Amino acid sequence: MQAEDEKTEGRSQLIDQGSKLFATACYESGIDVSNAWPVSDEELKRSAYSDRYDEETDWL
Repeated sequence: MQAEDEKTEGRSQLIDQGSKLFATACYESGIDVSNAWPVSDEELKRSAYSDRYDEETDWL
């Protein structure tokens, strides 16, 4: 069980590091982090479709 706990802890640390890198990149680029994070899964999906098809996706 200890090995699984260590894997979980390691993953949590990687997620935290990734979040900090993202926040740092936004800060250094002058991007407001509160506007950069998607509010919901639905917003994330709409954004992905919009990026993919270069248009707003009102049909979702």
